Amino acid sequence: MGLPIQYALTYPQRVKGLSKHLRLEKLGQLTFESPNMETFRALSLAYHVARAGGTAPAVFSAANEAAVAPFCPARLRFRGYWS
Repeated sequence: MGLPIQYALTYPQRVKGLSKHLRLEKLGQLTFESPNMETFRALSLAYHVARAGGTAPAVFSAANEAAVAPFCPARLRFRGYWS
């Protein structure tokens, strides 16, 4: 989320970020697998919410943010660097 936040805070300009550019050609081969619905149990709910459409995905995202927030105190400092 660092890059989207940086873009929002510096719009319409773009400033140099902390992360390096992603060079897919240097990664070599990527392998994709189907998600494990047993391991990631909320994923099926997320798919259901996405199919529902409308404002349901935004509400689902906000609920996730509220649920995760107590577990992440002070992880993002004022300047935006992850600790």
